[in-house]
Amino acid sequence: KRPDSIEAKRDLSVSLEKIANIYLQKGETTKALENYQEGLKLRESILEKRPDSIEAKRDLSVSLEKIADIYLQKGETAKALENYQEGLKLRESILEKRPDSIEAKRDLAISFYKIGNSYQELNKNKEALEYFTNAKSIAKTNIQYSDFKNIYEVFEETIENLLGEE
Repeated sequence: KRPDSIEAKRDLSVSLEKIANIYLQKGETTKALENYQEGLKLRESILEKRPDSIEAKRDLSVSLEKIADIYLQKGETAKALENYQEGLKLRESILEKRPDSIEAKRDLAISFYKIGNSYQELNKNKEALEYFTNAKSIAKTNIQYSDFKNIYEVFEETIENLLGEE
């Protein structure tokens, strides 16, 4: 493979993600974030070259989500929210192209849930409830799939807890 090929870039981005995951397990969030961000740049360049690629969009959405997770963990909720929302747009466009994809539906539900969490962290419970409800709705309409049974219960419990706080 040529080092500038799309396949080589994707392979490198996957390797960087795995390295970042190891740093994250070791509690080294700064190094994890650096590796995720390096992988993100590669994935953005892949999507530029292949704007219609579902795989490229999903890879980029995963990078954005992992970066957002770290920002949320560090208490940088606004930055987390920005990354989650960017990932959400990609995931919505994937579902448009593949409306029957269980993976796309699950990814979208998780994006809604994580955005809801971010709004809850910012004490914006109205916005949080809206996103949690969207997540729950996707899970409920796909409850027959094992992926959705557990997350539906989590989403439902989160909404009940949020409503209990008000």
